[in-house]
Amino acid sequence: MALSAVTEPGILLLDRHIEKNGGTSFRAVLHSAERSGHCIYWGFSQKSVAWTEMVNGLRALRPDSAPPRICIEAHSYIDFGGLYWTERLAQLQSLRADFAARSVPMRVLLNVRFREPLRLYISFYTWTVAGQQARVPSGAKGRNFTEWVAATPNLQAEILLRWLKPTTLLIF
Repeated sequence: MALSAVTEPGILLLDRHIEKNGGTSFRAVLHSAERSGHCIYWGFSQKSVAWTEMVNGLRALRPDSAPPRICIEAHSYIDFGGLYWTERLAQLQSLRADFAARSVPMRVLLNVRFREPLRLYISFYTWTVAGQQARVPSGAKGRNFTEWVAATPNLQAEILLRWLKPTTLLIF
């Protein structure tokens, strides 16, 4: 029996984001894509064991395989341990090169979302910090929005980088 040609390429879309960055809205887009048959949604967190199984399965794809279509919402923490997100990123970059070298019809799309800083601060503050300040008026989180912002000068980067491997060197 002859193998049929793959007519539609596979896709692995990874959307990485932190809290208060449009995750719920983008999740709705990904759910809609899944309902329409464009991809399988895998969302919010990806446990290291399942992630490793997925990567191993993708590495086993052949040029004549029916490639999957996967849309991943990778929230800031991913799985609180196991593989660091920088290691996962390296795996995806390696998969991309491997697919190209072996002519596997699979695209790897990586997206990291950031939000305009003031809007992120306001959203994050009203979502979590204001309530904490009201419950614990000790001033540990500041006594108001201005004090909290002054004590947290780079919230977005701090949250995103919190999950880096401790020995990771970032060069910008």
